[in-house]
Amino acid sequence: MSAVAALLRQERADLHVSASAIRCLQECPRQYWLRYVEGKPPQDRSARMILGSAIHKALAHFYRCLRDGSAEPGHEALLGIAASTISAEAINDPPLLFDEGEDAASVIAEASKLLEVFLADGFRPKRVIAVEEPFLLDLSDPTTGELFDFEERVVGAIDLVAMQDDGAIVVVDHKVCGRKDTAKAERPDVQMGLYAWAAQQMLGTDQIGLVYQDLITTKKPQVVLQEVHRVSGDDVEAVEAIASGLETIRIAVDHPMGKRLMGRRRSWRCKGCGWRQMC
Repeated sequence: MSAVAALLRQERADLHVSASAIRCLQECPRQYWLRYVEGKPPQDRSARMILGSAIHKALAHFYRCLRDGSAEPGHEALLGIAASTISAEAINDPPLLFDEGEDAASVIAEASKLLEVFLADGFRPKRVIAVEEPFLLDLSDPTTGELFDFEERVVGAIDLVAMQDDGAIVVVDHKVCGRKDTAKAERPDVQMGLYAWAAQQMLGTDQIGLVYQDLITTKKPQVVLQEVHRVSGDDVEAVEAIASGLETIRIAVDHPMGKRLMGRRRSWRCKGCGWRQMC
């Protein structure tokens, strides 16, 4: 066992992995190494990411009110949650990375517009079952239930679990996006496949629908709802992606030159990457 592997096991008794970590590994192995293995803090954080977090918190409050039978919160209440999140993050370290001409006030104004269109056109199910539902599960074969040989457990939180008018159970994932992508529901997605796998175990049914709720930050903001076109074995594919990623991580961590194995993957994402100067 390498020194890095020994340190990981010493400091992280409950090893875990998430869909976002695996996505990071797929998009840029070097960022994964710096972020998750070496534990380097980012030099800055994208204001776009903070906007997404703020909107998520506001929507979580909205759906908790529906779950609890309370009145729908209005724009002022939701904006208060989003604005306080953005303002707090703007004064924390590491600093926020704003786009040209952008500041905390303009991000709050953008959040305000997104929440207006959400209240007008956002997803309203027959019944809210769970909001920001966390899960911590052993990695197992979705077909046989057999546990895989990994120390890591799979962690995550599902934005929304709800029941439709026809009684169907759906998992909804909220996203703040820069553009409308009408084809995304037809492409495989590790996170959504993983959510389907987790929801099946949590709810005891394999009849799980998946829905994207995208809040689009174009000049005229809009809400776009897309039902994922599920195919047979999409949950299996997601679990296999997690297992494949864990095998890659295991090899690199146990290798004396593991960082070199986790090479850079240059792309448009580099400009906003919080680890770009360490790469």
